[in-house]
Amino acid sequence: YATGADGGYKGFHFYDTQLQPTVDYLINTWDELYRGINTCNAVIERAPAATVSEAIKKQRVAEAKFLRAHYYYLLHQQWGGVDLRLSETLAPTKDTKRASDAEMYAAIIKDLEEAIPALEAKAQSSDYGRATKPAAETLLAKVYLAKAYSASKATDDFAKAAALCKTVTTAYGFKLLDDFASVFDENNQVNSEVVFAAQYTSDP
Repeated sequence: YATGADGGYKGFHFYDTQLQPTVDYLINTWDELYRGINTCNAVIERAPAATVSEAIKKQRVAEAKFLRAHYYYLLHQQWGGVDLRLSETLAPTKDTKRASDAEMYAAIIKDLEEAIPALEAKAQSSDYGRATKPAAETLLAKVYLAKAYSASKATDDFAKAAALCKTVTTAYGFKLLDDFASVFDENNQVNSEVVFAAQYTSDP
């Protein structure tokens, strides 16, 4: 699609020598995901000292674990095993270690399994864009499907993904829209097909 516009970023289309780690798309994706991960790590580690109710604290930590899992899932799908940081980074460091696929999947699955029980068990949060139980279950299903095709696969990965998908599609009131085109209507972005989305602008 990039070459269909002005011909820029052709490396993303052809997978040739133009696809370099210095390309801004890759730099920005990498930087923003790790910035998000470090924020999640800070929330999780500093939560015990937070002066909010235990219920709110439990939900916010679960949301942070969902987001950390989401960020690592994106990193792993793009780059394979990466530097798996599960505690807050407070100062610049050159220490790094590439995690194995098994380590990546274990960390992502652990975060989601710990997050699911504490997240809101409804299709959409009253504060739209917050992580919910079905959003985490959907992500976990995607992780199991990816894992099932990897060297780290387990015999029950497909079954676990199927069970999660069945729960999401039957337990929360999601339903397909009658008009397929309305799924892509920019003025109808909050609808019964959306499991998780963040509305970051009011400009359609």
